[in-house]
Amino acid sequence: MSARRAGVLVLHPGCGLNDDIKAAAATPKKLGDMVERPDLYDGRVATETPAAEGMMKSLDRPATRAKIDAAVDRLRKSGPVAVVGWSMGASYAWDLSERRPGIVSAMVTYYGGYDPDAGEWLPPL
Repeated sequence: MSARRAGVLVLHPGCGLNDDIKAAAATPKKLGDMVERPDLYDGRVATETPAAEGMMKSLDRPATRAKIDAAVDRLRKSGPVAVVGWSMGASYAWDLSERRPGIVSAMVTYYGGYDPDAGEWLPPL
C-alpha cells in the first residue's frame, strides 16, 4: 500500500508567476507531491512594483478565489493540502484558510499583508 502524498498549493506574489516561483514549485513535485500553481494573472508578470500593484488591483477577487478553490479541490483528491504563498499569495493563503476551514493542513507564508476583499495592502502594525 502506498502512502498518500501531500498536495502543495503554490500561490505567487503580486509580481506574478515568475521563474523563481516556478522553480520553487518544482521542488515538491520532484519529491513526488502533487503541485498546483494557479496563474492568477494569466501569464502576466511584472518586474517593477507599480506594475505589480496595478495588476493586483485589477484582479477580479471572486474569480481569483475560484481559481484557487479549483486548484485546492484537485489537490484534495490525493491527500492533505499544504499551501505556500509569497506576498499577495500569502494573503490569499490566509484567505483560503479562513474561507474553507479544515482544508489547509499546513501553510508557509512569506510577507503577506494584502487584503483580497479591499484589493489593497494592509497598513503595517
